[in-house]
Amino acid sequence: MGFSPQRWPLLRRVLGVPAELLQGKNLREQHLDLGEGFIFWLEESARGSRDAQGGEAAHQALFNVLSRLEREVTLELLREGFPVIKDGNVVVFETSDESQVIAKYVDSKLKLNLFPRPLDGVQSIIWRFIETEVENITFKLNDIYYEEFVPEKYRLDFIRFKERKYGTGCIQNWRINQIQLVRDLIKALLPFERMVTYRDYLLCEQPVFVDFDLLGMIENFLFSGHYHFPNELPNLADWYNRLKSLRYGTLTNEK
Repeated sequence: MGFSPQRWPLLRRVLGVPAELLQGKNLREQHLDLGEGFIFWLEESARGSRDAQGGEAAHQALFNVLSRLEREVTLELLREGFPVIKDGNVVVFETSDESQVIAKYVDSKLKLNLFPRPLDGVQSIIWRFIETEVENITFKLNDIYYEEFVPEKYRLDFIRFKERKYGTGCIQNWRINQIQLVRDLIKALLPFERMVTYRDYLLCEQPVFVDFDLLGMIENFLFSGHYHFPNELPNLADWYNRLKSLRYGTLTNEK
């Protein structure tokens, strides 16, 4: 059982991208909105792989998820990505658009303390805002320059992928409204600017998950090199530089 090579045409048709692009190692370079772990899983399943130490249970879990995807054939889910990681015999995947299963697993394994219990409810509210109000602007501002990071032979597939979700001419519309999108982003980030006015990080004196969640969105905004950190957000700029300078050992010691 599994995602056999015979089913690759179905995957290619549903995702709308060429099979050779569905490689985890190329994913970050192409900057497509597909979960890197998800692609790794598909590659492994397509090869009929088995974990050398007895990963039948893990493989079965993957197969069950894939079967559900195939039954539903939910284009929206595939386009949004279905992140999966395989850590030895453990397979971890998100359960909804709002879950943070993978982040919590990594946090627990590396003892990062990014999800302190007293902040449970607050973080869940904030990451929903970050992954809607902020991310919905940052990726558009980045995609305006898709020709600079998507190889020419993949650009038609990239455009088709975007227009299926956001409508015909979406990238051109984002380009036309670029100045307003930047203004909208600054407005969306203003609450975070106020949050770090009197403390080093968003919620307390050590970084937690929402700090890194927001960092990822801002990195997406700055990725093309055509934007600078907004002058209207000086405290958030300091927060950004502070967070970027952290290293794993420093983070694990800040408890």
